Amino acid sequence: MSKGANSSGSFAVELQTNPVARAILLLGATVLNGQGKLNPAISEFCAKLDAQFESIHRRQALLDALRLRRKWRTADIPRLEQLDLPPVASRKLEELKRNPRKGRGVIREFVPASEIFRRGLCDDFRRVDLDTPPHERLACYKKTRWFPEVVEAAYRGELELAKQHVGVSGSRAGRPHELAEAAVGAAAGISPAMVRRHCHQERMARRGPGMGDAAAPTNAAELRRHLEHGPPPG
Repeated sequence: MSKGANSSGSFAVELQTNPVARAILLLGATVLNGQGKLNPAISEFCAKLDAQFESIHRRQALLDALRLRRKWRTADIPRLEQLDLPPVASRKLEELKRNPRKGRGVIREFVPASEIFRRGLCDDFRRVDLDTPPHERLACYKKTRWFPEVVEAAYRGELELAKQHVGVSGSRAGRPHELAEAAVGAAAGISPAMVRRHCHQERMARRGPGMGDAAAPTNAAELRRHLEHGPPPG
């Protein structure tokens, strides 16, 4: 794949995961000309970009399916038929139809890039909409890539609070890290084990090149307010 294709693929992923990038594209797409219509050049650009993203997305789904071809099951047939399988893979699909293989499918349902984009944009608006119920806003936050960051920041703050209350060695109530995980988990609607997982994920991510310092520590109460009512102003 060419360098340009790789760059386009990265940009496509960025638009799917980064609300700021989506907002910039949305702002550009709504630039109006003097007649109150979409600027034709921007409209054409967005149409071409959408087609390019869809092609990249569909090709990636196909590659993912081909990597799992030895594990295909009969349950995968409807989802495989959504993809543009090459001749060799099509023959394997026909063979699977003739000789069923029981078991849980391994292929994810294909969702067009445009639908992923739409869902992501809807989630962005729902997070900042004051009328969004807390449990729905929390569900939207859990889909974002910075959710582990806010969880880890709250854990560090809760850990220090727990050490102050029960000491470094802990008490009958539990050790400091156990109390911190439980408090953060209750605030975020996840298990203590998931808190540990998100903290580990965030610490590993900060080791990457160009990564900044850790976010300032918070606590479980602040995390709950953030997730249920949105980030504090400013």
